[in-house]
Amino acid sequence: MNTVDYYSAGWLLAIAALALALVFRQWKLSPTNLRRNAVDRWDERRPLIKLNSSDVLTIGDSFEGIQAYGDTGSGKTSTTAKVFAAAMLRAGYGGLVLTVKPEDTLDWCSLLEENGRTEDALFFGLTSNHCFNFLHYELRHGARLGLGSRNATRILTELVMMAQREAGAGTSDPFWRQSAEVLIAHTLDLITAAGATPSMLLAHDIILSGPHSLDQARDVQWQAQSQCWHLIEAGRRTDAKNSHDFKMAEKYWLRDFPLLPDKTRQSIVATFTAAVAHHFCSDVMHRLFGADGFGDVGSISPDDIFGGKIIIVNLPLLEHGAAGRFASIVWKYCTQLAIQRRVNRERPVFIFSDESHYFLTDYDQTARSYRCATIYLTQNLSNYFAESPGEPGRHRVESMCANLKTQILHQCSHEATRRAFSESIGKHRITQTSTTHQFGHGKTTHSENEQPAEDYWVSPDAATDLRTGAEANRFQVTAIVRKAGKRWHNGKPYLNIQFDQKNLEPEPPGNRAAVAIPQPK
Repeated sequence: MNTVDYYSAGWLLAIAALALALVFRQWKLSPTNLRRNAVDRWDERRPLIKLNSSDVLTIGDSFEGIQAYGDTGSGKTSTTAKVFAAAMLRAGYGGLVLTVKPEDTLDWCSLLEENGRTEDALFFGLTSNHCFNFLHYELRHGARLGLGSRNATRILTELVMMAQREAGAGTSDPFWRQSAEVLIAHTLDLITAAGATPSMLLAHDIILSGPHSLDQARDVQWQAQSQCWHLIEAGRRTDAKNSHDFKMAEKYWLRDFPLLPDKTRQSIVATFTAAVAHHFCSDVMHRLFGADGFGDVGSISPDDIFGGKIIIVNLPLLEHGAAGRFASIVWKYCTQLAIQRRVNRERPVFIFSDESHYFLTDYDQTARSYRCATIYLTQNLSNYFAESPGEPGRHRVESMCANLKTQILHQCSHEATRRAFSESIGKHRITQTSTTHQFGHGKTTHSENEQPAEDYWVSPDAATDLRTGAEANRFQVTAIVRKAGKRWHNGKPYLNIQFDQKNLEPEPPGNRAAVAIPQPK
């Protein structure tokens, strides 16, 4: 081949390479491939947390739930909480954050800034211009799914039961829960049938204006003043007047409710209106949770996290008391329901709660298929049991904790928590050697006997000596981690891990501390 042929062949190869590059670039930028890249980015096998030089927790592991225990000052918030938050923010999760202390919001502001997610933050609180009419949100979804007021009723009933537990009232009798559910369901069905904008303030007014006797239900003067009657009349003028839900609500308010024994009716009404609803009836809380119409400018909802938003409920419990707690539980419950029914599950999401015992509900569960990471931190198991008393409460707590498959134990002085953690890892077979000495006739004989035995992989006392960081420990925090069904690279079902409070990044190379994986390029 002469020089001209080589020259021509070179040009042809260059043109072919350019054509292939253009085709590859077009394929790479195609919508289908972009979606494929997004899925790959959030593949469940992708590492999320580096625990040491050999072991990691993956995105898929996060979907199976994380529970961290540790005394106040044990370092769990400054290490475990911070590492998991940073890792999920870097990976592009959307999420919901519940706050207990006023400084929690400031901490998340720093986390969002450090991990490039400031623009995704939505702060829901007194100084924000956001509102969330959760009743309208759930009733709208209930109508679309054929569930009516069921989910909205469950949320409010949970708040009623929580208020009763706080007041020391017994909740083991199912009559009280059923009575509260019936009252709330027929209140919401009445609002829906009348076409009114639902709010806790309106529900409060309907219930307080209900008739106390059959004679009062027929009294013209009562009818003129009763919000309950006005909604019944409004429902009769709409297309919903022939619906089953409206007919049942009308029957309840005009017959069943007046026939309740006075003390029973007063107890049910007071529990809802005085212990729950009034927290949402102030001017500020009504603006936050009862704005007219859903979808107005400033409205947000759990659906926003599916697009990558991070919603911080800035109504810390220690500052706002029961109102802040109920507000956070409403957000949490609605988010759990939204996660369960969402169709597009590509983007992972999280629910993050330090001091998680304050927000315990009947709906706490985790399912990998929902692609939601549940991150809970609390001091000890007794915090949960205190919020969920009785035998049913104990079963609920144990079930929830069993579903949070990755558990991290920091320094802990609570014996029951340490023992439960050890038992969750289990025991292994060891060989115990005993030596027998026999003395006689001026001669001593020795014999050794080996017997199989079982012992804890992790002693219940092991967590008492874990390091808690700060200057006294050179800012080193140690913890023990286990994941149900997993053997780590050390061949054991648990790992001793270490955090450096001054450096939660995988730099310099060789850093053996537990760290968040950097954001992918």
